[in-house]
Amino acid sequence: MTLILILGNEDFVDTGRVGKGSILPNPRRGVSPCKLPTMTTITFDTFKFVDRLEKAGATRELAAAMADAHQEAFAQALDTSVATRADLASVKSELKADIASVRADLHELELRLTIKLGAFIAAAVGILISVLRVSH
Repeated sequence: MTLILILGNEDFVDTGRVGKGSILPNPRRGVSPCKLPTMTTITFDTFKFVDRLEKAGATRELAAAMADAHQEAFAQALDTSVATRADLASVKSELKADIASVRADLHELELRLTIKLGAFIAAAVGILISVLRVSH
């Protein structure tokens, strides 16, 4: 599962200065919504982040690189710690299959115990009859 940035033309501006494919947040938009495949939205205000770093003395390129790094870190954290609906559906179907298997095993065990109990009762009745015949 990967984090996908939903970008419109206005979300980011390709500067061409930072490196190949480098983008900076568009000051007019500022917020880049990140979407997971399950359509969970997580908002990270890259413009505010970059602006805050620039005010602290960082260059725009460094601030943009840090914003990208933070977005990647968020994506990785979400990728490893958040279950998607597809993950839950998969686990649910596996659990249903396991429960059905356990029920079938219990039913088989019940039948086997019934047969063993019947055989035990038949043996006990046979022994009782033979004891009664010998004692008369």
